[in-house]
Amino acid sequence: MKMTHPNGILIIHPGTLGDVLLALKAIRSIRDRLPGHECILLARGEIGRLLMEYGVIDRVIAMEGPVFSELLEESPRRDQEFTDIFSRYTHVVAWVHDSGGRLSENLQRVGIRHRCVISPHAYSLRALHQSDRFCETLELGMSDTSGKTFLPHGRPQADEPLLKIPIPSIPTKQSKPVFMIHPGSGSRHKCLSPERLSLIIKRLAGGDDRTVLICQGPADEKRVTALTPYLDQVSYKIIKDIDLPEMARVLRQTDVFLGHDSGITHLAATLGIPTVALFGPTDPQRWSPKGDHVVVIQGPACKCQDWHAVQHCSEKLCLTHSVEEVVEVVERCLRGAGIEKPQRQLVKIN
Repeated sequence: MKMTHPNGILIIHPGTLGDVLLALKAIRSIRDRLPGHECILLARGEIGRLLMEYGVIDRVIAMEGPVFSELLEESPRRDQEFTDIFSRYTHVVAWVHDSGGRLSENLQRVGIRHRCVISPHAYSLRALHQSDRFCETLELGMSDTSGKTFLPHGRPQADEPLLKIPIPSIPTKQSKPVFMIHPGSGSRHKCLSPERLSLIIKRLAGGDDRTVLICQGPADEKRVTALTPYLDQVSYKIIKDIDLPEMARVLRQTDVFLGHDSGITHLAATLGIPTVALFGPTDPQRWSPKGDHVVVIQGPACKCQDWHAVQHCSEKLCLTHSVEEVVEVVERCLRGAGIEKPQRQLVKIN
């Protein structure tokens, strides 16, 4: 007989890496308030495997599989396999926009009594930072049919660390500092030009005194290809074709990370790596990584009214960060001085 886990929590999060990492505080809150429950994440497979490796969740169901798409169908299948899957769960948290209510209705059909289906982008939410908005959904959206609250009232403290990741032993670092830069992002409209980035890298390379790593994710090939011709006199290594758990292991051997508003930047910050995040058209008050080891350098104020305008903007003034200021901040980290900024302090570049 197949064993089930009647005290399972299913968390549905269809977002990209940065979006999921912004939900870590809320995920940990769920686990803390429902001890003894198995926690399963329905998300993009690689992201789920990363969080499972670090003990954030117990199991992962890949978003690329049939389960999520079936839940959005008008009449989801009710065969034994599908029933077995959902017999494991007593609670479901779905951070999904469900305008027609189909997902919530189908969760009820398969027997989930305790349901929270709410988007972290909902207009009803009051919190500013996205990680706090995820926590707020747990208070506004959760109830059960017995009249008891799904989770105890009260939010985690704002200064609570996002995630306490167990750090296994790793090989001893080489003697010279390791500096990693991620030239890409989920959108090219959030990235500094290759010319400006190359000036920063050249200033920071330090001859043979430092190891320079360039992170190339699956969508970054064009960005890296555009950048490398400007680095003809710089010694560097491109890190590519590795999965997220392996990228996390590389990041943990990095002394300083520099990136844009991207999932890899959030991963570096979540791992506790001294992180310098370059923000342009997106709002760091909502989207930046948190932590006193993080400095956000924001470019000149963006004049675009919405994302459509950003996509059609040719000037990109908000991405004309001062090379000198960026280098100064990263140098301070590389010298081992640390980031002498209070939590979420922003360095404004005008």
